[in-house]
Amino acid sequence: MRRIVIASHGDMAKGMLHTARMIMGERENLSFHSLQEGEMPQHLLEELRAQIHRFPHDSFIILGDLLGGSVCSQLIHLVEEPNVHVISGMNLCMLLSVCMAEEQRDDEEVVREAIEESKRNMVYLNDLWKRKEEILNDQDDEN
Repeated sequence: MRRIVIASHGDMAKGMLHTARMIMGERENLSFHSLQEGEMPQHLLEELRAQIHRFPHDSFIILGDLLGGSVCSQLIHLVEEPNVHVISGMNLCMLLSVCMAEEQRDDEEVVREAIEESKRNMVYLNDLWKRKEEILNDQDDEN
């Protein structure tokens, strides 16, 4: 089984899990871990490492919030495990992409595709709106 874990500072991971469930429904392979104010980041690492060791035959794709932050600084240690892939800079598009990937697909391929998909999903909507107006103006000029 491919297990997907969302990890963040504060309640971001919990909120993303809730949002993903609204869109996709309940997923037994999706969980979250949050680093709350006053908690030691190493505790997050210990929790996740214990989860990984409980399921040695499963693969794990772990999405972290911020490159260089205390959460991802702990998560990076998990890449030593042969069945773990860690991504920083998570967003909803990335999470949905990983969740909807077919189970039999290679984990590394799924991760790389999710990163590219999330990059394509980042759009400055002001530019998109301007192009829409330009297209409409061009169509008016042709008529």
